[in-house]
Amino acid sequence: LYTTRKEEQSMTATKRISSAFLDLIAEKPFHNITVRNIVERAQVNRSTFYAHFMDIYDLRDQLITLACQKLNDSIPIAHFLSDQPDTEAIALSIQKIHQDHDFFCIILHPNMECNVESTFSGIIETHVKNWAAPFVGNYSTELFARLYAANCLATIHWSLQHPEINTHEVAKIIAGHIKRGFFHQYIDRDL
Repeated sequence: LYTTRKEEQSMTATKRISSAFLDLIAEKPFHNITVRNIVERAQVNRSTFYAHFMDIYDLRDQLITLACQKLNDSIPIAHFLSDQPDTEAIALSIQKIHQDHDFFCIILHPNMECNVESTFSGIIETHVKNWAAPFVGNYSTELFARLYAANCLATIHWSLQHPEINTHEVAKIIAGHIKRGFFHQYIDRDL
């Protein structure tokens, strides 16, 4: 597909604005960031900002939505929940997330003043509920999904905070939880 020069400029402006916002979030809380701060950092004018975003809340929401899509695309939950966890596939999933390391770290930064971890957890919970429904016995599928999602997200977040640790090692940790039956009491079958 060919893009027009105007479309290319628009994409560049959007990237510059988004990048400026993320840089500012790393420096100060969301409530202290203004459109003026963003446009000065991005080197665009206010009308360019408002051509792409309604306000800074809209910008933040769009970036969170993008992060949720990236997370959803990076985690094929079947690898994390299979009875024979595929350590290599889990490592590849974590590597996908690490390719956007800086982006995810800033999205999860407390300066965002938005509970993004809860949103991320909800994505994982949805996948887990769909997978677990046939297997969860007397226990609540919702509780199982929350526990599993919290564990999975905590491990991924920890790996982002420690990029020096090989993603294969992180994958072994996750696979080990599965193999040792970390959630065995919730499932009516052998993992």
